[in-house]
Amino acid sequence: MRDWWKPKIEMAKDLIISLLDAEKHDRKAFDCGESALDDYLKKTACQHLNKGIANTYVLTRRTEPRRVLGFFTLSFVEADVSDIPVEHRKGLPKSHLPAARLARLAIDSRCQGNSYGRILLVDAMRRVAGAMRQVAGVVGLFVDAKNSKVAGFYRKFGFIPLHDAPLTLMLPRQTILLAFPHVPPDTPVENLEG
Repeated sequence: MRDWWKPKIEMAKDLIISLLDAEKHDRKAFDCGESALDDYLKKTACQHLNKGIANTYVLTRRTEPRRVLGFFTLSFVEADVSDIPVEHRKGLPKSHLPAARLARLAIDSRCQGNSYGRILLVDAMRRVAGAMRQVAGVVGLFVDAKNSKVAGFYRKFGFIPLHDAPLTLMLPRQTILLAFPHVPPDTPVENLEG
C-alpha cells in the first residue's frame, strides 16, 4: 500500500467512521462552510440512505460519538467509455460501465486542518475496494472537485483528471485494488497498518 495514509494512523485510533444514523449522529451542529454540503447532511443524506440512492458515512470521536466531524457519500453510477481516461479504456465496452462516485466529502470547519479529509478519502477508497472484491465490479471511483485546489488534493491520491473536464477525476480500479490488496470492506482505518 502507498504511504499517504500511514502518518495519520495513530490519530485515527480515536476516530470512528460509520454509516450515518439519524438517531445517533447530531447533524444539526455540522458546519463545513459550504451551505450545499451542510444542507445535504442535515436534510437529504438520511433520505438518500433510506431510499438506497447513496450511503453517507460520518467521522466521529470515540469520546464524542454524536458529534459529526466530517462525512462522505458514496453511490454507484453508470459511466460511458468517454468518461474514462484514454489510457484506461482498453478492452472496455463503449457504454453502461459500472462505477462508484464519491458524491460528497466535507469536514466541519472547526476540525479542518487535522487531515480528516485524508482519513475519510482513504476510508472511501477502502470501501470501494472491498465492494469491488465482494459485491460488484466498477471501472473506478469518480469525484467532482469544486475547484483546482481540491482537484490537487485528489490527484495526490492517484485520481486522474478527465481530459475534457479537469475538475472531474477518476481513480482507476487497478489503482484502488493495488492500494488495498486484501482489505475487507469493514476493516477499520486503524487496522490498516499491516
